[in-house]
Amino acid sequence: MTFDVIVSNPPYIPTSDLDMLQPEVAEHEPRTALDGGFDGLDFYGRIFAEGPKYLASDGALILEIGVGQSAEVAEIARLAGADSVTVTDDYGGIPRVVTARFK
Repeated sequence: MTFDVIVSNPPYIPTSDLDMLQPEVAEHEPRTALDGGFDGLDFYGRIFAEGPKYLASDGALILEIGVGQSAEVAEIARLAGADSVTVTDDYGGIPRVVTARFK
């Protein structure tokens, strides 16, 4: 089975930042839903390595990213063979979504 689009909001907060989260986040989200590893990028490599095999032709992986991670996540997507990569800002003008298309 393949999909046209796969959307994910993986854990992207660097482990060292977890203790500084706002209480409304830290007290209501499981740590495993937040902890993205040393640099917050642990899950992106795996998603871009495994995700494309579940995509239909010209399918897209759409991922939420943390503040300051757009260049690194876009590069991970390119290295995984994405044919096009776009970064979309949130309403505050902060890059928050990476869309990677695979042929």
